[in-house]
Amino acid sequence: MSSRRAGWPDWPASLRSQGAAAESLPVPPELAHCSWFDCLRSSAERSVRVSWLELIGNSTILAYILGEQQGACRLDEKGGYVRFKRFIGLCALAAPAWAGSLCDRPLSVGWEERPPYHYLGRDGQPAGYSVELLNQAAARLGCRVAYRQMPWSRALQDLRLGKVDAAMQALKTREREAYACYVPGYSISLVQLWVRRDHLAQWPVERLEDLGRLGLVRLGVTRGDSYGESVDGWLRKPPPTVRVDTGETLENGLRKLQLGRIDLLLATLDTVPNELARLPQQPAIAALSPVWRVGGAFYVFSKRSVSPGLCQAFADALRDMKRDGTVGRLYRSRFNIAYPDP
Repeated sequence: MSSRRAGWPDWPASLRSQGAAAESLPVPPELAHCSWFDCLRSSAERSVRVSWLELIGNSTILAYILGEQQGACRLDEKGGYVRFKRFIGLCALAAPAWAGSLCDRPLSVGWEERPPYHYLGRDGQPAGYSVELLNQAAARLGCRVAYRQMPWSRALQDLRLGKVDAAMQALKTREREAYACYVPGYSISLVQLWVRRDHLAQWPVERLEDLGRLGLVRLGVTRGDSYGESVDGWLRKPPPTVRVDTGETLENGLRKLQLGRIDLLLATLDTVPNELARLPQQPAIAALSPVWRVGGAFYVFSKRSVSPGLCQAFADALRDMKRDGTVGRLYRSRFNIAYPDP
C-alpha cells in the first residue's frame, strides 16, 4: 500500500476527516506495539477512566486507537491494516456510547437537607457543595443523576438494599463498608459538643471521658450520623450516667438543646451554623472547646446496584477534579477559604 490515506475514501466524509486528523496526533506509550484486541481493550479501559466526553472530539479517540507514528497496532501492509483501521475506527466512533453504558440509567442519589453541602435551592433543585461536585463528576463521565430527598437513616437503608445508588457526605464506618463503595468527597468534618451558651460554665469538658464524671448527662445525636471511629466507639458503650438521645434530624436536636430537653449535642462544625440560622436566635448555642477531626466525608455507592468499575470511575473523575483545581475553586466559592488539605 503506497498511501496511508488509501483506507479512507470509501468511509463517510466526517469519518475520513476525523481519521486524517487523528493520524497527526501522538499515541500513548501503553498502546504502542499491542495486538489489535489488546489495543482496543486498553483504549476502552483508558477512555472510561478519563471520560470519552472529555476527549477533544472523535479524532482524539481515533488517535488513541489508530495512531501509527509510534508503531501502535501495526498489521501487515497487504490490506490487513486498512481493514483493521476501518473496523477499529467504527468501534471508536461508537465508543462514547459504549463508555456511557456504565451509566445506562440515571443514578439515584438519596439526600437530606444539610447545608452548605446539600439543600434545596431557590429553583427547587438540590444545591450545595457536595451536589455541585457530584454533578460535575457525573458530567465528566456522561452520567445523569436523579436526586431523591429522604431522611438520612432511610438513605443509608435504601443504599444497603440497592434502592438508591448513592448518598453524600457519609463518614466511613466498618458497618457501611459492608454495603457501600467509598469515593472521596473532598470535605473535612470536625465534630464538636454543642451547648446552650448560658450553660457553658456547667460543662468543663476537655475529652469525651469527662462526660462520665459530671453526673447525669443527656447527650443528643442524630440518627444515622457517624462522628468518626473513636467517638462512635465511645457512643456504643457510654458511661452509665450518659443517656444518649437520638433525634431524626440535626434541626430537631438543636431545638431540643434550646428547649433544655438535652444537655449537649454532638454535631459537625460545618453544619450547625446553617441549621441555627433557621431556628430562633435565643437561647444561643455555642460549642465546647474539644474538636474531633474525623477526616473527609465520602460519596457512597451501593454495592448492590453500582458496579465497582463505575464507583472507581467516579473516584478517578473526582481525583482529576482535585488535581486540575476544580475542587479548590468550588470549595472557596462555597466556604470563602482555601480547601483544607491535610
